[in-house]
Amino acid sequence: MVDSLVDPFMRYVDSGEGFHNTVRRIYRQVTDWLGRASLQIAVPAEGAGEFLIGDCPAVTVRYDRASVGPLGGIALKEANTVMLPLGPRHLAAVARRDEFLALDAPTVDLVNSAQVSSAVEHVYYRPAAISALSSRSCGRTPTQPEWSGAVLGLPPPAAQRA
Repeated sequence: MVDSLVDPFMRYVDSGEGFHNTVRRIYRQVTDWLGRASLQIAVPAEGAGEFLIGDCPAVTVRYDRASVGPLGGIALKEANTVMLPLGPRHLAAVARRDEFLALDAPTVDLVNSAQVSSAVEHVYYRPAAISALSSRSCGRTPTQPEWSGAVLGLPPPAAQRA
């Protein structure tokens, strides 16, 4: 009796059809969401350091949560923005309007802390970037982001309602 109920499901799973359908559904959702969004390109301001790049570089951020990234429980649909370092001097973020930003040192540190927090095993950097981050962020850990004054991506939830 149980086998007759489970067998069709197991054939569906084993065929890969379920995985294929899930990937297609998620792809449609992401392209729909990103298709309506704009893009911010950010660079560190003079003396603000460089961006680190973790092994899970597309970081979802929700301003009212301390955790970041998919591994921190921030799903794409509930994120205020998604940040992606493109290299040590450029960062892309999903936003409401296209713009180019120069980020100050505390904001670069915040972005770098998010990369460290969301990394699974590795964070890639140039030596000067990590020494600048560690010297400026004494007393703050990567699991304590301060997103309240965030300038990247969509405004914080309170500003969205205004």
